[in-house]
Amino acid sequence: MNNTTINSNSNDIKEMEKLFPRAPLKIIAMEGCKELGKKVNDYIVNFRQSSYREELKSPMYATYLQDNYLVDAHCPRFGSGEAKGVLNESVRGKDLFIMTDVCNYSLTYSVNGYVNHMSPDDHYQDLKRLFLKIREIRLYFYIMIVW
Repeated sequence: MNNTTINSNSNDIKEMEKLFPRAPLKIIAMEGCKELGKKVNDYIVNFRQSSYREELKSPMYATYLQDNYLVDAHCPRFGSGEAKGVLNESVRGKDLFIMTDVCNYSLTYSVNGYVNHMSPDDHYQDLKRLFLKIREIRLYFYIMIVW
């Protein structure tokens, strides 16, 4: 009887390990994907708050419940049209997901005073700029590209 209880508990632990992330979750929603990123963030916040259980009070899950999973990140442009990736908060040790819409032509930026619409290549270049920032701190990350 005692062995069954131990087995049951170890199975529960194995199931929990499958369900919960190993690192805190963070999401970068690139400029053309902010609205979708906010919807995903709101869904995750609501889901995690509604599925909160007593087991999650463990220090191991201290970062499981948060009010916001979005990272403050952007790619500001210079007058020449060039840009740089900027992360305004630490993402070290986090499970990072990057969302971008490479076919969003509605975004514009200024090049030498002229308005230029962002092409898929511009979106991809911004994505690579953030990769470089993330790679500096040697993180693993996941990418979601919206078509």
